[in-house]
Amino acid sequence: MKTKVTLSMDKEFVEEAKKFAKSKNKSLSAQIEDSLTNDMEEEKSIKKKIAALKSLSGSIQLLPEDANKSFEQLKYEAYKEKFDLP
Repeated sequence: MKTKVTLSMDKEFVEEAKKFAKSKNKSLSAQIEDSLTNDMEEEKSIKKKIAALKSLSGSIQLLPEDANKSFEQLKYEAYKEKFDLP
């Protein structure tokens, strides 16, 4: 169900926004709705990625002496420890 909304914007901005929407074969209302929908979906996606990264926190523990080691060296040392390799 559509609901009317009243917005206050600069007159020149509105004229440019209408031209932009028309170039996309959309009404200004449709363009605003699409833009806000995209922004909200992007924010949800970012929040999901942040949550995924937070869930990985603590999976790898780096010590100060590890700071200059390459990823390959760190991976080798982790496997060495995990599988009790020489």
